[in-house]
Amino acid sequence: MFAKLISAYLCNYPQLLAYMWQSSEYENKAFIKWWIRTRNFQKVSYRGSLVRTRSSSLVLLVCWIAVAVHVLLSGLVIYLTRDYTVLTIVLCVVSIALYPAAMTIYTALPIYAYRISVYGPAQRRLLENARQKFKSSDAIVIAIAGSYGKTTMKELLAQLLSTERRVAFTEGNKNVLRSQAKFALSLEGNEEIIIVEFGEGAPGDVEAMTKLTEPDYAVVTGLAPNHLDKYDSIDAVAKDFGYLVKRVGSDRAFINGDSAELLTRFEVESKVYDKSSFDGWKITNITVRVDATEFTMKKSQQSITLVSGLVGRHNVGPVCVAVSIALDMDISVESITRTLKSLKPYEHRLEPKRLAGGWLVDDAYNGNIDGIMAGLEYLSEITTSGKKIYITSGLVDQGSMTETVHKRIGSKIAEVNPDKVYLIENSVAGTTQASALESGYKGTITLISKPLEFYESIESIIARDDVVLIQNDWPDNYA
Repeated sequence: MFAKLISAYLCNYPQLLAYMWQSSEYENKAFIKWWIRTRNFQKVSYRGSLVRTRSSSLVLLVCWIAVAVHVLLSGLVIYLTRDYTVLTIVLCVVSIALYPAAMTIYTALPIYAYRISVYGPAQRRLLENARQKFKSSDAIVIAIAGSYGKTTMKELLAQLLSTERRVAFTEGNKNVLRSQAKFALSLEGNEEIIIVEFGEGAPGDVEAMTKLTEPDYAVVTGLAPNHLDKYDSIDAVAKDFGYLVKRVGSDRAFINGDSAELLTRFEVESKVYDKSSFDGWKITNITVRVDATEFTMKKSQQSITLVSGLVGRHNVGPVCVAVSIALDMDISVESITRTLKSLKPYEHRLEPKRLAGGWLVDDAYNGNIDGIMAGLEYLSEITTSGKKIYITSGLVDQGSMTETVHKRIGSKIAEVNPDKVYLIENSVAGTTQASALESGYKGTITLISKPLEFYESIESIIARDDVVLIQNDWPDNYA
């Protein structure tokens, strides 16, 4: 508590508050939760800094105005009580002590007022205009939902289908309702296929996105205990995905059967895909390399051998369902084969890169337990003459399952048995380390207290033919 109070009196405190308002997406509840759990404000910006936008600049101005307001109000009160020495001293001490908390109140009130009076009405107008834009389109709309793998599936489908059809798709990982609405307003009206990524963050999000886009097809890529800071349980997350599946119909919903949590919660009538089959296609001869995955799809008399830049056995099912959808939409086998062969892994999603004579596999955007397991399985399956090195921060938003999840990670580390393990020091690193050691891991585990410095000098731990897998990043607004 003492370090927390002292750290708030440094001159960059308003800048740090603005940064965390931005990181909390200007939501009062999320920001206040962060403020309460922070033990040292000077440690909240290790991985990032304030990105200057119109909103963030305005919030930064509000923070500095809040400093001025607190100083002026304190000065006024002290001036009015100047004839009462003891009272003046007490009020001076109280004013200084209340400064850190007062700043949150001074900033929270105008931000809340802005969201209610300006942002809210503007958001409703934006959504209504976007809803009309989607409704007037003749394009086939495909919704991509799931706790993980959404962006990979969206980009994969987009690349396959756009070889011979007019396709529009949401950009990057912009998958919240507001970004979908802005995307809708950019549509030209001549699209044949529209692909929209659904990012669930709180109960009701998927329902709102479904009503906005009215999709014809849906792909649900997996279910894991994500966002449990807002969802009561993993069942609540599944319920949101279930709304989408029910809305499009089980015959047009494709479910990832490799996700055990997902498979147990959905009707068997939904079309299930996994690493062995989908819709009559059988998958054989899977070969996993550091930078590619090769396999064969067979159906009746048709056989297609594919080489994909999406690495790991867990990506075989998604590629299979995407290829099947492309074939159903009359994309030629030649276009599909050529596109998959030239495919590059998506940024920060099991993305192999050559570094210092070895391989750095960047999986920093992995944010779920199934993805962690898949990445470790990939590390286990590939062959290399060098060392295998594993780096992770652990997972956020795991709620009541935090300890269980990180014990699983530790146990999997022991099973895969990489030569070296680096854990980013935080509130879950101890659980992961203890679980790995208890499960029999005999290699070296190193705790990293300064992740930014560590990542900047990552080449120093890589030798020729080594494979280094980095999984997940730990945002600044988590302890």
